[in-house]
Formats: sequence, C-alpha cells, structure tokens
Amino acid sequence: MTPARYRAKGDGSDDSIALQRWLDGIAGKSGTLDRWYYSSRSLRVHPDTTVYGSGRLVSGIAAHASMSVGATLWGNSQFAHETTDRQGGIRFIDCGFRGTPAHREAGAMVVLVGTRDTAFIGCGFSNWRHLVTPANTRGLTFDSCEFSDWGGSEKVPKPGACEFDGGYALLGGSSYANNDVDVIGCNFHDGLWTAIDNQHGCLRWRIIDTKIARVHECGIYLGADHTIIDRCSIIDVRLRDCSAHCIEGGGIGQRITRSTFGRPDSVFFMMTNPVDLEFTDNTCFDAQEQYPPNHPADVWSSAIMARNIPADAAHRADGLTVADNIIMNAKGKASSLLYMYDQGGGPFHNVSIGPNRQPAWRGGMLCCEPSAKGRNFNVTEEHA
Repeated sequence: MTPARYRAKGDGSDDSIALQRWLDGIAGKSGTLDRWYYSSRSLRVHPDTTVYGSGRLVSGIAAHASMSVGATLWGNSQFAHETTDRQGGIRFIDCGFRGTPAHREAGAMVVLVGTRDTAFIGCGFSNWRHLVTPANTRGLTFDSCEFSDWGGSEKVPKPGACEFDGGYALLGGSSYANNDVDVIGCNFHDGLWTAIDNQHGCLRWRIIDTKIARVHECGIYLGADHTIIDRCSIIDVRLRDCSAHCIEGGGIGQRITRSTFGRPDSVFFMMTNPVDLEFTDNTCFDAQEQYPPNHPADVWSSAIMARNIPADAAHRADGLTVADNIIMNAKGKASSLLYMYDQGGGPFHNVSIGPNRQPAWRGGMLCCEPSAKGRNFNVTEEHA
C-alpha cells in the first residue's frame, strides 16, 4: 500500500495529512514509498511497521519548504514521552529522508525514543542539523546507509573554546542510553560537524566496514563501553572549533582494529581515560597537527594522545594496547608518535605500546609525563 491510497500526490506539494493517514493505516503492517512525498508536519511511525522504498535516491519522505526550521521530520509514535525500550519492530528499507539547507540550522530529522529492534537498511539521510537522534533505545541497526550534508553553518563564536556543537549525523551518546547499536557498511560524508556520537551512557556499539570522510571536528566521539570499530576508514577531518581528530574519547573495553585513519587536521586518536582499550592493526597517515587559535602551538604535536582526567574508579586509565599499527607521514611538529599525560586523573596502569611501524615519522616514539607512568608499563621498540 502506497500513500497514494490516502490521496497523497507525490508531486512536491504538501502531503503531510495523507502521509500521516497512510502511516496510521499501515501501523503494525507494511507499506511502500514509491516516490518522494513531502510533509510540512512532523509525522509519527507506529511500532511493528515496515516501509519499503524503491531506492534512497528516488523514494522517501522529505521536508516541504514550509516545514518549520527546528521541527522533526518523523519519530516513533510516542517519542515525546516514551523512556524505555518498549516500542519495537520499525523497519525502513531502501528509503530516503531529507530536509532543505534551511533545516540544517536547527532540530533533529529522525527522533527515536524508547524503541527496540529498529532497522534502517539501504536508507539515506541528508540536510538537517542532526540527522538521527535515538534515545533510550535497544537494538538499533543501520546497514548500508548514507548520511550526508548535516550540521549548522553558523560561525563558531569562540574558536578553540570547545563550547560549541553544530550537529551530528548520528547523535546517540552523552545523556542517552542507546545499547546494542550496529552501524555496518555505511557512508558518512560532507558534514559540517561530527559524524557519530556514542559517548558515555551507551553500551555495545559495532561500527564495521563504515566510511567517514570530509567532516569537521571529529569522525567518532567515542564513549559507549564495549564498542568495536573494525575495517573502517575516517579521512579528512577538518578543524572548526576545538579540534579535528579521527576519533576522540575513551570508555571501557573498546576495540579499534584493521581501520584506516588519514589527514585529520589534529591527531588520529585523542583518547581519554582508556580502560581495557586496544588500538591495533590500523593504518594512520598524514596527521596535519594543527591547533585552535587559543591553544599552545605544540598541543597536537603527536599522532595519538592519551590523557587521564579525574573520574570514578571504573573509568581511571587502566589497560591500554597500541600495537601492530602503521603510523606515518606527520605534517606538523611531530614531537612523538604517542603522547601520554596526567591531567589530574593519575597514572596509566597496564600499558603495552608496540611494536608499531613508523615509516617517514620525524618525531620520537613515546612521550610520557613522569606522573602518567604507572605500574606494568611496557614499551616495545618500534620497527621501520
């Protein structure tokens, strides 16, 4: 059943009333988007509903030009007040979702709250400040999806102050508990801000075979405990406010393997309070090592940086492996391949560094502040 059954025209005019009637009509069943339909109102999708498209470039739901900036294109049916993972079974397959350039300045396009077992397969998301914002979800899958053209264009008020975020493609961290999230075979590109945020409060994310390119500030803000990043690439991360790292963050039990990181304006990985974190078998190239205007000139003069800040007992730096990586071609000062420092959290314990390959690396291998070196601290000589 297509929206045309409910008199949606699909000709660029506002079909919001017909679209909502169609979504109500297929609740708990399935329907088909056969072309692009436009809405000026936020829509609600019901649990246990599957929507098939004809391809993310030729069919989907788009914001009508009259939709308010800051509005939501669609959310699950009780997204305003559901706080647990009770609503399940929403599926979108081969559909597109898009806004207009004006919608990049405010709001979230797709909002999921309290859902479980939700999946987007072969879908596209573009032109909103935040493209997808889940909260309190469990079992969320993005498979072979494309995310592009997100984030606000406003000028950063105080570059280097680290006080400004202008939008995310997938905003799933911080105060939101989103567990068991899979991002597989996806493509994130051409965003004015960070691609993926899964900071503290989340569990068990898998980011696999995914490409991130031409974004600003960060490829992945990492914090969800027990995250796997495998066979991914993060290339061309540009500085806009505070920094420009391929990955930034920490957490417990992270595994970052067999991936490629290249041409960040700052460094490849800025880690904070790593606990049982492994960074292995990756290829890193061309760290630009630039810095914001109000930072010291040598603040990003390493390929990888690790800091330990004050935290609860479970998140004090303990267990770090950086080995079997190829790290090459620094563009900046390159004082060290890995710089470890105590920022009030105490020393790093149970550390294993190397061996790593360092072709064409001008700086040293390890710079570690005396107060950052804790017990069971092992370094193996790098090999060319």
